[in-house]
Amino acid sequence: MNSSRPAAFIVRHGENKPSVPRFTESLINSIAGSASDHGDSHCIPISYSLVQNRLTVGPEGSAAVPQSVNTILARPVTCPFHEIETSAQSSPGGSVEPTESHRGVAVAATIVLQSADGAVLLTQRATHMRTYPLVWVVPGGHVEANESLETAALRELAEETGLVLSAAEQATARLLCIWEAAFPALLAQGVPLRHHMIAYITVTSSANAGALLARMTSCRSEVASVTYLPLSVLSKAFSGTPADHAATSFTVHRLSKDDSCVEERALSVLFQPPPEGSEAWEHLSSGTKFAIQQILNV
Repeated sequence: MNSSRPAAFIVRHGENKPSVPRFTESLINSIAGSASDHGDSHCIPISYSLVQNRLTVGPEGSAAVPQSVNTILARPVTCPFHEIETSAQSSPGGSVEPTESHRGVAVAATIVLQSADGAVLLTQRATHMRTYPLVWVVPGGHVEANESLETAALRELAEETGLVLSAAEQATARLLCIWEAAFPALLAQGVPLRHHMIAYITVTSSANAGALLARMTSCRSEVASVTYLPLSVLSKAFSGTPADHAATSFTVHRLSKDDSCVEERALSVLFQPPPEGSEAWEHLSSGTKFAIQQILNV
């Protein structure tokens, strides 16, 4: 991990001082108390701050989090770090120890770009990406030294899509949640190699989806495809059945090294189950889904 990037700190339940989390530590379990103390909750209220290149998260209202703002910390139901801890509690000695291939808990920021006509930009990660290949996400990446979460998210948007928003559009930025992410995302796919705290920032453009698409110059080394999906379609999809997903299509702009093409895909590709024995799994990331649901629930 780049030492100049912000470091992750947590205030554990019952403690009054921030400390660096262990790689295999479940952040929600540690902040809210052990898994047995708070059940299988996968979303908790927290306070956070990004001060002096340190992202600190702790229990909501904790005096140990300086200059704090309240938000929520969430994780997938199948969070590998939660599963590792709970299995270790039931079978002592079964915990996973980090190796040289493991890294610390990294800090990242993503941007949920909403168009003026109510669509959300989604990008599909390229097949060769080391983490989350083929996954549909929103633009994002690591927070660099001395960046705010919002600045990092806007920079990543520009780097991945070529979109630079106006000052008025940037002023609409707000934090939706912080997401605890692992790669691989499922313990069945292997021991986690990456552990992130990801800030999901939403921002609203004054341009319609078509106009934004026309302005995009996507980074084809990272982005395989792009789409703008209406929030109304996503809202129905989140509560729909596999049959509903198969019957609904969306327009994908597929990118290659020198060209691009447009095709219609079934919405079911965003909700398909993981294949056996492969980390390459086309689907909508659980963090992206959760962040969009926060917009729909407002």
